[in-house]
Amino acid sequence: MMLQDIVYVYLAMAQYYILRLPYPVIVLIFVTVWYLPMGIALWILPWCFGRFIRIGQWCLYQMTRLFPALQDICSKMDSVLNSWGIWLEESGGTDDKENGDSGQKGRKRIPVTKIYVLILLVACVFLIIPYYMEPELTGNSQRVCADINLFMEKKVARAQKFVDQYYTPKVHEEEEIDEPERIIFHLGAKGKGGANLRSSPEKRSDNVVGTVQGDDELIFENEIQETKGIIWVKVSTHDVPEAWISKKLLNKKEAEAILDSEN
Repeated sequence: MMLQDIVYVYLAMAQYYILRLPYPVIVLIFVTVWYLPMGIALWILPWCFGRFIRIGQWCLYQMTRLFPALQDICSKMDSVLNSWGIWLEESGGTDDKENGDSGQKGRKRIPVTKIYVLILLVACVFLIIPYYMEPELTGNSQRVCADINLFMEKKVARAQKFVDQYYTPKVHEEEEIDEPERIIFHLGAKGKGGANLRSSPEKRSDNVVGTVQGDDELIFENEIQETKGIIWVKVSTHDVPEAWISKKLLNKKEAEAILDSEN
């Protein structure tokens, strides 16, 4: 039973990935799998038939030796078998040495390939095209396409049931990366009329990189510095990725609630 279970696991694994392919590919694989036993039978049937003819002729030969009275009947039966053998040789279905060249083998393979291609074409016409045509049709035509699609849905459902029974891969959930909570400052009464953003925590005329005013939002970048008695807060905006602003220009309640706890 263990070996059987392992085989089922591999079969379910293969079906698991097949069922995630586009619908036309699933249909073609489904048709191919069902055709394989027929293709193998068509491949080996001529060989088996040829062996049957030879064994039958050998048996008739032995019967004529043991029972001479049956010679006429055995001769007629041998003629029938011989005619079958000639037909089989002409169709390329035997592997006699005189007929065993590559061309002869090629003739034996051609019917199997042609039948497979024909079945694929039939599958495209009667299984794949109705799948895409159903939404575009109405009335009886839509019902026929729906019945065909229902047939394939049942086959897919059976395959999915087999997969669920023997192969259930573990789903690795992507770890959610907790983004740090952004602390937003707003300007206070002193800064709403306009406040400078500086490239360094010092008050100079040549380090102004932007201005903010009104209800503009300033994102706190978790850094504070004190220079010459002025507390500078590192912030960023939509337009300025990194800048410094004086604490006294920020909303007093927001600044005290956050910056005092930082200190």
